[in-house]
Amino acid sequence: MPDLKEVMNRYSCIFDILSSDDGIHLVFLDSTENIRELHSELASYLKIKSYFRLSDFPLRAKHLLDCHSARHGKTLHQVFGLERQFIITYGLESLGHSNKTLFGYALKGRGNDSGLLGEVNGSTIGRNSIILPEKGIEKIKEFMDYWKVTYATKQIFVDIQQKKVKR
Repeated sequence: MPDLKEVMNRYSCIFDILSSDDGIHLVFLDSTENIRELHSELASYLKIKSYFRLSDFPLRAKHLLDCHSARHGKTLHQVFGLERQFIITYGLESLGHSNKTLFGYALKGRGNDSGLLGEVNGSTIGRNSIILPEKGIEKIKEFMDYWKVTYATKQIFVDIQQKKVKR
């Protein structure tokens, strides 16, 4: 595969080239006239998954945040200052009263113990819901499976600057 920065330099109408496991995504400047012809030309030597104008980017952003940017040399979520985190909601219907208490202590801690959430740098965000960084997701899933509680995970991206604000 050719050097993507070289391709961008050769075609000034390309705003960025995003690469992922499934192929290349071309982002053209809005003023680009002949996108289809350019796509056909580039498809002869690039595995192009999609192409679109820069103004259409917000419509596709969610699916492209993990792509690597040739322009910036890092993933798009890093370019935008976002960090992948997970929200987990769980139900304790399967546990008796004393096990619910023990579960809460093990997860959230008690006294000077910060519990598993402290270990993975997570926090509670409501009743039976927590948020944590990506690095802690496997430990939390193992914990939920061990306690045999039902849970659901939702991946989100959090603004790193807003995360640092203490209230």
